[in-house]
Amino acid sequence: MCFVPWTIFGRNLGSPLFLVIRGRLVFLWYPPKMQAETLLSLPDGLVITDFYFAEATLHLLIASVGPHALCPLCKSASEAQHSSYERTFRDVPCGNYAVQIHLTTRRFFCGKGTCPRQIFTERFAHFVLPRARISERFRQALRALSVVSAHEAGARLARLLHLPTSVTTVRRQLAALPLPVESHPTHIGIDDFAFRRGQTYGTVIVDLDSHHILDLLADRTTATVEAWLRRHPQVRVISRDRAGEYAQAATRGAPQAVQVADRFHLLVNAGDCLERFIHRHPALLQEAPAPALPSAAPVSRAERHIQEQRATQRAQRYQAIQELTQQGHSQQAIAQLLGIARGTVIAYQRAATAPASVSRERVRAIDAYLPFLRSQWEAGQQNTHVLWEAICAQGFRCSSHYLRRYLAQWRTEPGQKGRPPKAPIATPTTLPQPQRRLSPRRLRWICWKSPTGCTATEQAQLDACVQRCPDLLRMQQALLAFKDLIAQRDRSRLDSWLTEAEHSALPELMGFAGGIRRDYAAVAAALECPFSQGPVEGQVNRIKTVKRQLYGRAGLPILKRHLLCQAA
Repeated sequence: MCFVPWTIFGRNLGSPLFLVIRGRLVFLWYPPKMQAETLLSLPDGLVITDFYFAEATLHLLIASVGPHALCPLCKSASEAQHSSYERTFRDVPCGNYAVQIHLTTRRFFCGKGTCPRQIFTERFAHFVLPRARISERFRQALRALSVVSAHEAGARLARLLHLPTSVTTVRRQLAALPLPVESHPTHIGIDDFAFRRGQTYGTVIVDLDSHHILDLLADRTTATVEAWLRRHPQVRVISRDRAGEYAQAATRGAPQAVQVADRFHLLVNAGDCLERFIHRHPALLQEAPAPALPSAAPVSRAERHIQEQRATQRAQRYQAIQELTQQGHSQQAIAQLLGIARGTVIAYQRAATAPASVSRERVRAIDAYLPFLRSQWEAGQQNTHVLWEAICAQGFRCSSHYLRRYLAQWRTEPGQKGRPPKAPIATPTTLPQPQRRLSPRRLRWICWKSPTGCTATEQAQLDACVQRCPDLLRMQQALLAFKDLIAQRDRSRLDSWLTEAEHSALPELMGFAGGIRRDYAAVAAALECPFSQGPVEGQVNRIKTVKRQLYGRAGLPILKRHLLCQAA
């Protein structure tokens, strides 16, 4: 058996092994032993002199053994060593151990007389930067975590991956990331998003081809969007909602581009038009009380007085708004004079009469059992515990105390003491389901359904509303025709529908048609082009998610790097 290492051109190629097995000479090859420096991917010129473990951390003592070093200014090589010192920094983990490197770094004399730096320290550009406390691969790992996760979550995940760091370091690494180079999109979508809902808004611009975010703007003003569009003259298609600021910015900043109105927002605007019509006719929501559900105790004198005061206040406010509107005051001025919201002013201006109070009753657990309870109460059975046991047998899940508090309003005299009668109470097999009170939003969605998509109850409610206001049927038919026009993307029917809507004598429908006329080119392009705001709305939802993860620290610079660097 022979075992001799072979070396060619100064490189260890391993050791050949010759064995005799069953009379035959067998040749085997053993590869060279892998060095620790190669296993840990250390740069050339660095060797491990020693190591030790302390508190789940692997400490590596590394020395530089290169024959010379380059001056960082004049780039001349020098072999004249001045001194050495030790640097300590973090490196990526090895197995289940965090790694801390103690690097013995040398100083050299610069041999070039014209160089302003007489003494310099050797550099390890791709391994660790000067004065850095972490290696470059440790820095890249932190930057990857900072982009794909929130700062707090990124710091916790880094510690689990044996990359000990702090939240501030993760945030600092993200802030140091350069923004990706701007691309040159031709099809973009524009929408706004909230930095702080109701107060501060920004603008997101999305590439409709790749569905990636191109840029985030600090606000949603016409001047800011117009300036961005002027810097990108290659844009050919702009998808947007019905906001006037973006339409004006696209017209000024990119006159060569085709503006496309979003089809979903067109349907939303049509639904808003129907809801304004419902608010203008309060009689649509005045339903007759259901005979199957007996009423509770009568309203007290104090409650009736409060209701009358509120009705008088609404009537006075309605009269004041109508008078100020006839005098030429703006909606904002009327809101400031009366101390109310601008939305309230708009609702009162559109209403034909003073709006009535719409009670928003929630469906309670006891509502399904009220007919049975009322019938037993009027028959003389007023013992709470007996009634509670009877409705529990029918599926009631609340406590007897809940029932006792509710039945207290039905009592006109104190309850009688003593044991309840032992006669069982006959329980019905089926109970009537409580009916939801009709609200403007609910009536809007009933009208928005196709005739075959309504339930029997919804169709009965719709028929009753049409009997009270026949114009509702005309309004519904016109908007359903518009909905079908958008769904079929039938450009040929748009002009005829606009003509009929403009001559309908319904103020809300005429106003909606007028808005489409003013944005006619974008609406017509929406029926011809395949682009929509779907990718943009998806990115807006993504922005909301990232903002919530960052716990209020999602300013524009941090938010932009989170979204743009992750897409890159």
